[in-house]
Amino acid sequence: LILLFCVITCAAALSGYMLNSSPLNHQTQESRESNITSASFAPMGSIIYGAKSKGDETSKLVSEAIKAGFRHIATGGFHFEYDEAGVGEGWKNSGVPRHELYIQTLFLAQTVNGYRATNCKLEHLCPPPSDLSIEDQVHLSIKSSLNNLQTTYIDAVLVHNFRAKLQPYEETIQAWRVLEKYVDDGIVRHIGVVSVHDEEYLKRLLKESRIKPSIIQNRFHSNRGYDVNL
Repeated sequence: LILLFCVITCAAALSGYMLNSSPLNHQTQESRESNITSASFAPMGSIIYGAKSKGDETSKLVSEAIKAGFRHIATGGFHFEYDEAGVGEGWKNSGVPRHELYIQTLFLAQTVNGYRATNCKLEHLCPPPSDLSIEDQVHLSIKSSLNNLQTTYIDAVLVHNFRAKLQPYEETIQAWRVLEKYVDDGIVRHIGVVSVHDEEYLKRLLKESRIKPSIIQNRFHSNRGYDVNL
């Protein structure tokens, strides 16, 4: 289980997230990265370039970040603060082959704060109707992300919650079941969650999921005791 903790502002100004994997803290950096890579069949860095709030500069900045050495890029699907297609253009323009990159995106249900379908460029499918089932929302999100990112697979898809406002658990597990099938098919490598600070919620997901969460991406600060209980 990989724990991604965002420092207060999710490091928007620094364009990166720090990785803290407590079960592996006794290992060397090289050992940690080797374990993560072998589990995901793609390299995963301990510092992540976050493509949030880059706007029209996304493609250029992502390409520059990759050329500077970043290999793990975090973006978002139907989220108004991300230009997912810009990330696809950016990595393509970087000259670095796809298999050397770990690309992470988000699934947002239509009811999540921050949801917006402007990233969806699929003809005849977008903008999506507002009455799609959770399952169909996942299918559309994955199809859109693959198109935007110009890839045949995604290294990680995280189910997004807005800060401390958790989506109803039943919606999360419905989405999870669909994502598990994408993992089975090799289209998604890892699945995880964003902003889950509730220990019981997470325990239930761990108990009821067939494929366990690989990543928990939380804001890391004293208000929630640094999530030591998780």
